[in-house]
Amino acid sequence: APFVERVGPDVEVLARHENEPVLVRQGRVLAATFHPELTQDRRLQLLFVEMTEREPQRDVTSSTRTESEPAPVLTGQERRY
Repeated sequence: APFVERVGPDVEVLARHENEPVLVRQGRVLAATFHPELTQDRRLQLLFVEMTEREPQRDVTSSTRTESEPAPVLTGQERRY
């Protein structure tokens, strides 16, 4: 499973498990180390919907991240994001 390797100054930790970050947000980007859709708790889905309603519509075919907005770093067994 992926895990949050480090958290930069612009990254907000939204949830922790055993003192390790498991849900982070940087601007419009959410990253989780678990599958929130597999639980009965719908708060994360509601947050996601809220975030999409607040953001203006944009072209999803273009890059959503700039060099000044690096994505949170997640590492897993097979991939590094």
